Amino acid sequence: MTSDLNFNSAFYEQFECPICFEYFKLPIHLCSLGHSICNRCKERSRNCPQCRQPFVQNSRNISLEKMFEQISKRCKFTECSSEVTLDQWHNHQSECQYNPNLKCLECGSSEEFLINHLVRNHEYKEISMEQNECLRSFSGPMASWHSNTEWPKGIWKFGEEYLVVKAKTHSGVFHVYLYRISKNLTAISLEITNQDTGSCIKFKGDIPHISDYIDLSTNPHFNCEIKQLMTFIKVQEDEQDTYKLSVKVKKKDIGMYIEEPIMEVPPLNDIEI
Repeated sequence: MTSDLNFNSAFYEQFECPICFEYFKLPIHLCSLGHSICNRCKERSRNCPQCRQPFVQNSRNISLEKMFEQISKRCKFTECSSEVTLDQWHNHQSECQYNPNLKCLECGSSEEFLINHLVRNHEYKEISMEQNECLRSFSGPMASWHSNTEWPKGIWKFGEEYLVVKAKTHSGVFHVYLYRISKNLTAISLEITNQDTGSCIKFKGDIPHISDYIDLSTNPHFNCEIKQLMTFIKVQEDEQDTYKLSVKVKKKDIGMYIEEPIMEVPPLNDIEI
């Protein structure tokens, strides 16, 4: 049957998720009032962003999903000539050989502006740093230091350079993961000092690119057993139930990225203590 239907611009907006403003990633979920949200955003949303009503368990917008299977669009990357149906849109963009974007380390999506995506969608906090040196801290109740804990995630901003920071306490070890966004090679040093005794733990190493992200890899950028850190963790003055680990951070730019294997960071036993 030949269609004589015409669509205005608002029609196409119905294909976009109200949270990430991208085409819905299937399956498409519904709230109790019938608003739609994509699967990726549903995983981190308790209530509908439009009406604040809860999502209906196992409720899906099947009609819209069927439409996505029938509507195709050319790949958004100029050099690619592929026509892709909207239900396969995200998979293709992520795998397209012409995709210059960075992959999100949280949800795996292809992002042109990764920093904005991490702040907006994954609760990363952007922290302004001094140009090459700054003091940072990790704070929490003592239970957080002795149990498996994912610490608040951050983005350290050194001028126009960004480092993505994730920290975890896992199986009695404190890990700090650092990844650069820029192609410029970057070296970092982390220094933890006990002001009372003068004892010190130092770490130095090159920072891998965000595209090389591995969660809890065998060679974290900094790792130390909690029992060894106890002499460096101090009660926070204004919050007696909060314990803080202060870390002096120094950054050094090395040069432009060259396609060579990244040197492994030495284990803590080989670092000056």
